[in-house]
Amino acid sequence: MLFPCMRASSRISFIDDDPSFLDAMADAVASVRRCEFLHHPGELDHSYAEQEALLRREQQMLARVVGAESPLAAALDYFAWEGRHRIFSVLVTDQVMPAEDGISICERHGHFGLRRILLTGAADADLAVKAFNGGAIESFLPKQTRNLGFNLRRALQEQFLHNSLERGRHLAMQMRHERLQALQSDDVSNALMVILGRGRVDEYLVLGEPFGVLGLRADGRLSWIQIETTDGLRELADSLAEFGWDAPGLDRVRAGQALPNLELVSQLEGIAAAIAPVEVLSEADGVLAAEFLFDWPAAVSWRALAEERGG
Repeated sequence: MLFPCMRASSRISFIDDDPSFLDAMADAVASVRRCEFLHHPGELDHSYAEQEALLRREQQMLARVVGAESPLAAALDYFAWEGRHRIFSVLVTDQVMPAEDGISICERHGHFGLRRILLTGAADADLAVKAFNGGAIESFLPKQTRNLGFNLRRALQEQFLHNSLERGRHLAMQMRHERLQALQSDDVSNALMVILGRGRVDEYLVLGEPFGVLGLRADGRLSWIQIETTDGLRELADSLAEFGWDAPGLDRVRAGQALPNLELVSQLEGIAAAIAPVEVLSEADGVLAAEFLFDWPAAVSWRALAEERGG
């Protein structure tokens, strides 16, 4: 099972010259946030004017996370950057429109980080297949299909997944092979999805060192899911002793019942030392995790905000 190394802020644009069909699409995706509905290609061009610059900025920030002395602080800088909410993840466009056809629109907006879904009529099937094979679109969906709303939501979820995989490539490329492999385990991936869903984590970044998932919850708090292996617990217990943790905490770690938030404490100022109960991600692979919730630390560098305000 694919587990992307990031879940990005997802913004969608829909374009169709038929207002009634745009209303129908709006109803179909009512639960999806950050959608815009447009009638003319010129409106789309205006919305997309800054996309390539925003995506370049995002990739620079993610590369900085990988190479930072404090990856957790650099990841928080990314979450502090409001520009990520202006990035469009998916374009959904009708094929037949008077000003410009959908395939032409998709070809003009074929930049990195955008997934394109073409809505087709009965006479457009061959054109859609040709556009798909030629790389002009990533998916197409007949407008006359039954349960269009359900199929559209499913197509969007599929493209969100691929969008996250593409945009998170810096994080994946720099991760140790055994850790990346663990993330692709069905047991580990499913268990992480449960934890993320439980906390309503809207966005996350997977860090390779320290190994874990830093997520931004819907309530504004942060979640750090620290991932460890059974074999690494003894080393953690030794580290706890060096940090002066109490004996009960050491005993729980040695027994495989809890994990410490050493990485948070060492990389972010103002985080209190704590332990959290272990959750087994994969019994077969000996992969464990513990989730720590915390508020925005005052010592975050806020480099992203400073750069943005500076131009």
